Amino acid sequence: MGEKRIYVPVLIGIFDPIHMVAIGEAIWLFMWLIHRTTSEVETPTGKEGVVMFGKTLSSRDLADELVCYPPRTIRAHLKRLEDGGYIRTEKKPKAGQVLYVLKSKKWGDRPHQPIQASQ
Repeated sequence: MGEKRIYVPVLIGIFDPIHMVAIGEAIWLFMWLIHRTTSEVETPTGKEGVVMFGKTLSSRDLADELVCYPPRTIRAHLKRLEDGGYIRTEKKPKAGQVLYVLKSKKWGDRPHQPIQASQ
């Protein structure tokens, strides 16, 4: 009761068997990354969703957020998502990485206001 509902926008294509096999159990991390996309930036290859304002995140940080996975599993899921072309990671020495959701469509074609840091 009183549970806050949050909707994560995804395209129906994610249910294509090719994506289902490619993403596997990493789908939960991928959905979390989509949910935590705070803005989108244009790149030569399309829009990229910036995760958590471009904050540097370690595998431990992500494991703390997704409590059902240890850091080792988070690293494996990040590799799977990156190898599959779903995310991009920008490594930061001794600090983790900045994460981007590739081909981001969180806001579709409608204009949006980036989420404020206080939210």
